[in-house]
Amino acid sequence: EVAITRHLMPQQSKPDALPAPPRVSASFMRLHTGDNHPDAATHRAQFPDGRVGSDSALGRPEHGRELVAAAAAAAARDYASFLSGGCE
Repeated sequence: EVAITRHLMPQQSKPDALPAPPRVSASFMRLHTGDNHPDAATHRAQFPDGRVGSDSALGRPEHGRELVAAAAAAAARDYASFLSGGCE
């Protein structure tokens, strides 16, 4: 979403001043899939800035352009399939 915002609304996106967040382990990710999350206070204590291992500084406008193009192409294919009766 950061890459898409930086592509579509560059005037709204400023460079990140935050250091990269701590990495989360693969076991942490496995334990917290789906709706398996702690309460809000625990989550806030673990991730005070809201970034759960996500480094927003990595979001690049050129990646956003590629993501938007891929999503638009997939939506167009799905819609064409729907119009042709291919979807059930």
